[in-house]
Amino acid sequence: MNLKNIKDEKWFPYTVAGCSTVLFFFLLQNINVLGTFFSWIGILISPLLVGVVIAYLINPIAMFVEKQIMERLNVKKKKIRWGASVGIAFILVALVLALLLVALIPSLVESITTFVSNLNDYQASFEGFLKKSDGTPNTDLNKTVDSLVDKLKDYFPTLTENLLSNSAGIGHSMTNFGLGIILAIYFLLDKSDITPWISRIFQKITSPENYKKLVDFSVKCNSILLRYISCSVLEAFLVGVANAVFMMISHMPFVALLSVVVGVTNLAPTFGPIIGCVIGMFILFLIKPIYALYFLGFTLVIQTLDGYVIKPKLFGNTLGVSSLWILISIICGGKMFGVVGVLFAIPFAAIVQYLLEEILFPKQDNGHRSMPWEHHSKTKKEDSTDTEEEE
Repeated sequence: MNLKNIKDEKWFPYTVAGCSTVLFFFLLQNINVLGTFFSWIGILISPLLVGVVIAYLINPIAMFVEKQIMERLNVKKKKIRWGASVGIAFILVALVLALLLVALIPSLVESITTFVSNLNDYQASFEGFLKKSDGTPNTDLNKTVDSLVDKLKDYFPTLTENLLSNSAGIGHSMTNFGLGIILAIYFLLDKSDITPWISRIFQKITSPENYKKLVDFSVKCNSILLRYISCSVLEAFLVGVANAVFMMISHMPFVALLSVVVGVTNLAPTFGPIIGCVIGMFILFLIKPIYALYFLGFTLVIQTLDGYVIKPKLFGNTLGVSSLWILISIICGGKMFGVVGVLFAIPFAAIVQYLLEEILFPKQDNGHRSMPWEHHSKTKKEDSTDTEEEE
């Protein structure tokens, strides 16, 4: 029997299904060992993954520098031109991050210190707001407020202790980040050697048709991710700046702290702006309840503008993903990968949708999508037709 025709035998799919079922139950029974193994592998390759991510994010900046600066300076040697572009890209990113830290950290530290030191005043103000109409204190509500404030006060020392106890983990993460930066520099400098090598590997293990589909899929994924990351960061920056301007005009406190919270939470789709709004309202309500009402109204306005004006202008039609896909991706991504899964839920949904609609089940000339069972039945009909013609 020819090995190439084994997959066409009737027993082949049942054998594969049976073996897959046995393997699945074996993995379930040894899930703890499997989790430990993958955790160990993750620790080993984490610097490599960090390096790949950093190189992927810096690469567009380096390409822009090479095209807009190095080519205009008529740098002839390709390696020198690309190496200088990579160096300038890293310097630009470092300068931008340093400027942001210098601008934000003092304001953030001052805001947090002021908030913690004034907790007792906020508690008294809040209790006064909760008094009954006759001026007598509402005992039950006051007890609840006292309990919440006490827990909040106890949280900060606990947070400090946790940070100190986890200093080894923080040091390990910083080491991985440093190694990742070094690896990213080498990845970018050797990109012209690494890319053809990877291309040759896939050409060897796939057919020309599948290789072309793989290249098209990779290009599409790259386009989706880069556009999503750049537009999301720009969108979060615009929303954070708008929030800061509004709070300064309204003479609200903690402008830097709450604007950073609003900008960062805006990166998370769907639920992020809600979380940022709740945090801001809670802090402002402790100071002055009317501030929380103003903050809520502005959040509704800015999120409406963000949804109907900013997002369509930035993202265009590149990420035309249905709301159902996005919701499923957020839930699954958050369960499996935590915050990272939530942040990248939209591009993941866009990539899966593209894979299903353009690669696996593309539209035919009549607008109908080709399904695998239809292809299978069509093949059977063609085989029977050929048999009848031979007879």
